[in-house]
Amino acid sequence: MSESSEPTGLAAHGIRPKTILREPTTNGEEKQICPEDGRPIGGTLGTQTIAHPEIAGDGEADELLTHGWLCVAHPTPIVMPRHPSEMPDGWESVELVIADQRTREVPVPVEEVPDVE
Repeated sequence: MSESSEPTGLAAHGIRPKTILREPTTNGEEKQICPEDGRPIGGTLGTQTIAHPEIAGDGEADELLTHGWLCVAHPTPIVMPRHPSEMPDGWESVELVIADQRTREVPVPVEEVPDVE
């Protein structure tokens, strides 16, 4: 087995770390970059999984799907969700707490929207 296929960090112990959520960021050329390290991430736009999301209010979920960009160059995945207004029918807004402790609306498929008390 090659070294790169071995789990590292918490995954090596069977623990799935909480996904880090950040605002989408562009460089001076309007290309999507990772807000943590500036790497280009434009080719990663798609459906992403958010592990252990912190839902504003009292909602709970082990994971949620969203649509946005992904950077896997870090020990914990970093997801930059698109804004819900950019999504077609079938997606709803869910308010999540992102890395800087602000809340942000994130697009989630309608069938995945958790109940919030």
